[in-house]
Formats: sequence, C-alpha cells, structure tokens
Amino acid sequence: MSSDRSGPFYDLDEAASLTRELARRERDAVDDASQAEGEEPSRASGYVRFSAERIRYGARLERRQGDEAVDVTSEVPWSPEMMGSAGWRHLVDWCLDATDADAVFVVDARGLVVAGSGALPAEEVEAAGARLLALFEHADQLLESQGEARSINVELELGWLTGLRVAVRRDDPEDGTLIVGIVTTRPLSEGARRSITEAFAKKALGI
Repeated sequence: MSSDRSGPFYDLDEAASLTRELARRERDAVDDASQAEGEEPSRASGYVRFSAERIRYGARLERRQGDEAVDVTSEVPWSPEMMGSAGWRHLVDWCLDATDADAVFVVDARGLVVAGSGALPAEEVEAAGARLLALFEHADQLLESQGEARSINVELELGWLTGLRVAVRRDDPEDGTLIVGIVTTRPLSEGARRSITEAFAKKALGI
C-alpha cells in the first residue's frame, strides 16, 4: 500500500456521519410536509403513506367553475328545406346556433368537407376535418376490444374541438361514416353529443 498522502483523502467515518445527517433532514422534511397536509407519516420507510381517496383511477374530474358542459338549446327544425344537399347547410347552421359554437363542419369518409359554418376560414376547416378523420382512425386502434371511437374531445388554448362519428349507409365502400366537428368555448355535454349525432345520422339516412 502506498504511503503517499498527496492524493485525495477520504474519511469513511465522516462520510457515514454526513449520510446519516442528510437522511435525518430528509425524513424531517417529509414529516413536516405530510403533517401540514394532514397525512400520517411513515418513519420506518421514509415515505408518506397516502390514503386511497387520493388515487381514483377512472374517476370523473370535477369541472372548474365556468366549465359547465354545453347542452343543445333547441330542437332540429325538420322541414322540406332540410332535404337534399342544401339541407346540410341548414343542419350545420342549426348546430351552430343550438350549441353557441364558433364553427361547425362535416367531412365525409375521404376527408372532404360536406358543409361548414362559423368563424373559421375554409382552408382551416378542410385541414381540421382531414386530421380529425385521421384521429378517429388512430383512436380505433387504441383499445380495439372496446370497439370504434364515437367521439373525440380536444381541449385547445381558446376552447374545445369535439369530433363526432356519425354512421351512414354502407352501400358504397367510400361511404362509411361522417365526421362532425364542433368548435366551442366549453365542452359539449353527453346529451348534446347524442342529440347532434342522432340529427346528422337522420339527415344522412335521408329522413
């Protein structure tokens, strides 16, 4: 063993003492934090024992004040004006007013815009429709055992984009579904999503 003392010198006893002191400080900090939150500390393990109420997988999130879901405020005004290709615009206008939306648009199974109304420019609607269609295709692959995705909800910086999948006749391979996109300041309620889907399905079936 070399007797050279010029290199680094390690005092193992001092290192052990420092380790014990750091561990004590960490336990004290954890205990102080847990007591401030009303939790019972576990000194034996150095961890805080949380109650089961803190972890609820799949529980509904509480909505923040002002985030109440949007409901449909009026019935669909079915009339002869709703027939034919022009009827899509009337239905889109109804959805726009009934949900106080910023924009509503419909795209077919190829991503082509069927109808649209609202504040968004046409090119942005076309891009959003195509991407929303792609999102549904990806969503179908997330949990295949649970079936197809029926709706997609995206929180944006300035509102929400809700995508609804509407089933139509499958006589033509190109015809599978329609996608309805709705841009709102607040999320749509479950009842609103159901009412809108049923309205557009009825129109798609020619009723």
